[in-house]
Amino acid sequence: MHNFAGEKLKELLDKNGVSFRELALQTEKHPAIWSQVINGTKRLSVDLAIRLSKTFPETGNVQMWLTMQFNSDLLNAKEQDGPMYRNIKPFKE
Repeated sequence: MHNFAGEKLKELLDKNGVSFRELALQTEKHPAIWSQVINGTKRLSVDLAIRLSKTFPETGNVQMWLTMQFNSDLLNAKEQDGPMYRNIKPFKE
């Protein structure tokens, strides 16, 4: 399963020596939320992306974070294409 935003966040936390607790205090979000984002059990929402772009302004803007989440979602959906979308057929013209 792809989780580009979570991987980037983990990289930033490690690089800057920041704990989940410190991130939580800085962003006013519970540490478990950030743990879930990194582990891929929670999608990165617009709200969380805004908070990250303000906390790590050198990494880019809100769109960068949301693009990473979108790309993960798209790749994950494509990989599940068979079982999830098997019975969907196009309209006949």
